[in-house]
Amino acid sequence: MKKALLISIVLIMNGILASCGGGQKEAATAVFIIEDIFNISDKGVVVAGEMLAGVIRVGDKISFYNKEGKRLTNCTVKAIEQPPRGSIQEASADAQRKHFAISFVENKTKSHFATGGFLANGDYLKWKEKR
Repeated sequence: MKKALLISIVLIMNGILASCGGGQKEAATAVFIIEDIFNISDKGVVVAGEMLAGVIRVGDKISFYNKEGKRLTNCTVKAIEQPPRGSIQEASADAQRKHFAISFVENKTKSHFATGGFLANGDYLKWKEKR
């Protein structure tokens, strides 16, 4: 009886986490490593780094994972820039130049991110296991 109750609680908690965005089910198809973080007055927080896989587009919902692979926050891409081109609609690992700057819709601060961490559109750890 106790074992069945414990299993039920675990299943319920997994469902709650998934519905809150807590349990990414699919491996990420787009991964971006953060190399630097800036606070720009008219843009908010901007992370600069390199696309390792896939494509991130303006409007995409992505998650930030720290170096250890723990998901810490969700965000929506507001803008993508690539000097000297300027504002673009997507960052791609297949581009000739793979370094981009990404800003977010939400009111995030520099403390929400860390260099060496990752932005991903799915489960970063599952993506890492597949490599």
